[in-house]
Amino acid sequence: KIELPGVKSTDVDVSLEGKMLRVTGKTRHGKEFKYIYSIKSNVDESAITASLQDGLLSITLPKKISESSPRKILVTT
Repeated sequence: KIELPGVKSTDVDVSLEGKMLRVTGKTRHGKEFKYIYSIKSNVDESAITASLQDGLLSITLPKKISESSPRKILVTT
């Protein structure tokens, strides 16, 4: 979560470049901001979401479902 008081969702850009998550934009006073985060390889990049409410930007980075996780296999007769 990132505190961005007074910033509108149209003034924020969230992008993913490789394993780098970038958050850029401008405040209502014209001041530019930039945050860069490295994400882990177990993040499901296609399911990343972002929302801005009451000056708080929330970015959700869901984990990939690991193919090596135990799973139930149906036994048929």
